[in-house]
Amino acid sequence: PATIPQLKHAFTAKIDWDLDNNHTIVTQSGTRISIWGREGYWYDTKGRQIGEIVRATDDGILPPGTQYLELQIYYVVRLDDGHWAYVKHTGGAILRKTQNGIVRVETESPKYKWLNLVDFVAPGSFNGTQIRTVQHYFPNVRVPVLDMVERHY
Repeated sequence: PATIPQLKHAFTAKIDWDLDNNHTIVTQSGTRISIWGREGYWYDTKGRQIGEIVRATDDGILPPGTQYLELQIYYVVRLDDGHWAYVKHTGGAILRKTQNGIVRVETESPKYKWLNLVDFVAPGSFNGTQIRTVQHYFPNVRVPVLDMVERHY
């Protein structure tokens, strides 16, 4: 049988979503919802801020009769080295409770270029109101390109 790799924490994102100020459209597929973030930050594994989320939007859909939200999140981060990162986060959520997703990051930052090489597993939860905390993990396996990550942490 295949071995499931252990996951290693890479960084954390916290986003304050404006859940009560959104745009919705009821369609035959369900309720399309567009939510934007008020503010957010990235933190490294030691809790130090490494980026500020300057723009975030979640355009998802709630199928009829469910609390399941299909996530289609896009956001922009100003990294602590002055470079920008563009983030795409897809997956699913139980509205205002938990979420699971896959995150892909694109940046030209020399310090954070390793982010371009990994699709992160991203489970998260809400604090009961508007703040969503998402942990970002990658497989804890020996991959030569991920050796760069170890040098940054």
